[in-house]
Amino acid sequence: MNKDVKPDWYKHLADGPHRDKTFTADKMTRIERKLTGRQQKEKRRNWLSIAAISATAIVLLIGVTLNLDRLTGVNGPTPGEEIGGPNINDPSVPPPGTEDPPAPEDPPVNDPEMPIEPLDEETVVVLDAIEQEMLSEALPFSLGDVEQASIRRSDGQEVAVPEDTLGNLLEFLGQVFLTESQLSEEQAGNAPARDTMLRLRVGDTLYAIPYASQANVMDLGAALVYADGHTARTLYTLLQPDSAIGRFVQAYNAVLRDEEVDVEDRSLSYEPERLHIDGKSYNGWFEALAEKSPDVDLPYFTQTQRASSVRSYEQGAIISWDLLVAFTTDAYQTADGVRVGMTKDEVLQALGQPHAQTALRWKYDLDLWDDLDLYFEGDTVKYMVLTTSD
Repeated sequence: MNKDVKPDWYKHLADGPHRDKTFTADKMTRIERKLTGRQQKEKRRNWLSIAAISATAIVLLIGVTLNLDRLTGVNGPTPGEEIGGPNINDPSVPPPGTEDPPAPEDPPVNDPEMPIEPLDEETVVVLDAIEQEMLSEALPFSLGDVEQASIRRSDGQEVAVPEDTLGNLLEFLGQVFLTESQLSEEQAGNAPARDTMLRLRVGDTLYAIPYASQANVMDLGAALVYADGHTARTLYTLLQPDSAIGRFVQAYNAVLRDEEVDVEDRSLSYEPERLHIDGKSYNGWFEALAEKSPDVDLPYFTQTQRASSVRSYEQGAIISWDLLVAFTTDAYQTADGVRVGMTKDEVLQALGQPHAQTALRWKYDLDLWDDLDLYFEGDTVKYMVLTTSD
């Protein structure tokens, strides 16, 4: 290489930068201003970047928080979930905004736990003391003067007592023996709320007696008193006509009103065991039911001062009250297989002619006291009923 040969840039070094005054005061000021402006721009760009990153982080944090309860497994496995982690795409969790609308509220119903309040138009019967023997003697009006009767429920609904029922209702209601039917202090303390008003119109006055429809209890002010069995059956049927008790009471009343006359053929005789139901007579069922818990229990006192109840058992499969046990399903039968649902011809083939019959009832005598009655709806056995006269 020839050491004397110099590149072009080397020649410029000979002039050097020192010939011109480079770092004058004016140039230094301009350089400082540029440097300051560049630093401010760099700071602004850095701050905007930090703000953008922070905002993104906040949005993500809020999203995770709001959806945390939708992520199965985040706080540990849910019931039935494996421990392997959250199942974010769980199809059982609907996307936000697609949930089913809330179901409409049920219409108001009578609440037996809700005490009923009297209306301004009602004059509540309040006795100062239990002095008379029967209710008819203690009331401030004569039951014979009652023109109309109805039941007002706590939900505001009013149910009228039919005219063909009113007379018997008032007659039996008036025969309630107050002393015997009065609840003890313990019974009164456990009595349910009076959830209905028994309304009796006499002239321009509307008398009202607070009544507990779930316990057949009247509030007379001076004491709580059980109403009679006829009142219990009548009012319960008016309030709940489609219940097991309500349907049977309607059939029972229709049998009683039947204009046909029962003509008994005493020449017929049957072995009593053939007329038992599931091997038991009325007395056998009376003892068996004493061991069962009723679905409905409406206590009362009979005309002979004997305690009894209107009751249903096994979701209405059995209905009972004083001197009667009724069977409403085909789960029970006689020794010959007679049961609810059979036709009249099938009953005749299995059991034979009844001692007495109408279109609504066939009666078979077990003995001088007990009967097996079959209630019909059209051509079909609707109820089997064991009765006794004592």
